[in-house]
Amino acid sequence: MLEALFNIQNCMLACEPTTMMLAASLAMAGGSAAMQFTGQKKAAKAKDAYQNHLAELQRDAGNRQASAAVAQNLQRQEAVARKQFQVSEEAAKMASMTRASGLSRGVAGVSMDHLVSNIHSQQAAHAYALDAEQELANRELDRNLDNISLGTQQQMASTLAPVQHPSALAATLKFGAQAADSVYQYKLAKS
Repeated sequence: MLEALFNIQNCMLACEPTTMMLAASLAMAGGSAAMQFTGQKKAAKAKDAYQNHLAELQRDAGNRQASAAVAQNLQRQEAVARKQFQVSEEAAKMASMTRASGLSRGVAGVSMDHLVSNIHSQQAAHAYALDAEQELANRELDRNLDNISLGTQQQMASTLAPVQHPSALAATLKFGAQAADSVYQYKLAKS
């Protein structure tokens, strides 16, 4: 290696100044093009990594929003189930009390069945209203989950904009153009 450097140094010392200037100009153009290409490549890689990190954070935020919406809907379902159980229990108590009260007053048969049926129909209407409310809440949850998903996808799409990566061909062509200009300048200086 040292011998090669020594030979280059001897060659340069033996050359005329314009030839040395051409060699120095070509070496500087090549080094500049290589450093510029390497710097652009590192910058593009860093931007890719940063965008991917942001997209992952956005995806996680969307997942947390979706989880919160599902948890809220589950709480609503549990509340509806408790309310339905409570209404069913109250209807059973009312039916039992109505039967006991009716029997003590001598009410029986069709009249008693009508009173108990009335209680059960009120309980069924209330249960139906609670079921309809829960169905509406489930549809709202589906819409919310769709909106969260769409919003997250839109955020990620805007975050993951294409990154311009440097082209080795473009760097080579730029170096070639600089080298051709240096050779042209050398020929002008020689003539």
